[in-house]
Amino acid sequence: MNSEIRLGYKLYILALLFASLSFFFQVVPINTSDYFEATLGISQSRVVNLTSLYFISYAALQIPGGIFFDKFGLKIVLPISIAITTLGSGLYFSSSNPFMLGASRFIIGIGCAVSYISAIYIAIKFLPAKWLPLLIGILESFTGCGSVIAAQPFKILINHYGFHISAYIVVGFCLFLLLSSLILVRNIKSEQKTETTIVEAFKSAFKLFKKKRLICVFIYSFTTWLVIMSFAGYWLKNYLIHVHEYSEVQALNLIQVYWASFMIASLLVSIMIKDIASAKIIVCLLAGLGLITYFLMSIPIIFSYHGVLIVVICGGISASGVIIAFSIVPKLAPPQLSGSVVAMNNTFIVLGGFVGQVVFGYVLENFDIANVFVNYNFGNLETHYYTALLIYPLFTLIAFIAILYVVFGKLVDEII
Repeated sequence: MNSEIRLGYKLYILALLFASLSFFFQVVPINTSDYFEATLGISQSRVVNLTSLYFISYAALQIPGGIFFDKFGLKIVLPISIAITTLGSGLYFSSSNPFMLGASRFIIGIGCAVSYISAIYIAIKFLPAKWLPLLIGILESFTGCGSVIAAQPFKILINHYGFHISAYIVVGFCLFLLLSSLILVRNIKSEQKTETTIVEAFKSAFKLFKKKRLICVFIYSFTTWLVIMSFAGYWLKNYLIHVHEYSEVQALNLIQVYWASFMIASLLVSIMIKDIASAKIIVCLLAGLGLITYFLMSIPIIFSYHGVLIVVICGGISASGVIIAFSIVPKLAPPQLSGSVVAMNNTFIVLGGFVGQVVFGYVLENFDIANVFVNYNFGNLETHYYTALLIYPLFTLIAFIAILYVVFGKLVDEII
């Protein structure tokens, strides 16, 4: 193994840790919202709206992030991104007012925006091409580690050492990544950079919106991640506690089960994909599994513990379909726009996460199905939660229809 490949693997591991950190920050409000509600004196829904600003900046910088790598190179972009994340992390955990809370999450989103892209960029530029599919699969499954850590392990850390010590540990890890990046990028040889401007890149990317099947993949990615980050990313904990009367520990354990299912399924799916045809079949099956899972979940009945466990596992497995979207979109775009189309797909994914968390909270606070069916006795059911749960079968249905068009779109167009 030559020195360049060894450096590539080191950089890839650093990028994996950075991507995992970005997922940690997506999910960490599960265990920090109570603290900010109490210290800042604001409602849960407002905390969610403020912490969700992470997704706005993250999504907005996906396409520019790919352009930054092409224009300035990994040597400059990666350390700066980690530095911005470290700054935002410090501000987040020390937030003393709502503005600071929202601003810090927005800054973290800016820093983390290129975390996923950086790992793929390193895999393409520094490592053997034959390992690319497996490296993307490892990336997808490994990023889930950040989500798992943000659930029960981080809660245990807060319970044992307190909020502030736990915050120091997270910021310290950010500083470790920053120092590691500064050391490693010194060994990178001069990278070939393109002269493509942001305006030119956006003009080229805009042309992709004329492709109907590509738009359907974007819709699938958007709706699937909307459900993921609304369900396991935040509201699953409250749902389990209020609807099923689980303890906080039980709820967080089930969240870990969800993310573990997602991670394992992502790795297995990446191994199973042999070509575009197999990718389409697998993603169609996963979309169907998600539709069935969330439809059953939204029925106003109380599941047993094992029933909830099955729903959580199936939800995590169905979520792994998002990694297949990344293998499909380059096949639906010209080769010279493969980077842009991947970044665009990731943009829709992150926007879905933001919309999902906000919409669920809005429906939860403002709508109740019991007010419609006034003559029906719902008993002790938490009907406002079941009302909000209806968004899941709705959006999984949209995802299922969108991916069906991707698979059978050519046939449908011929019939029409």
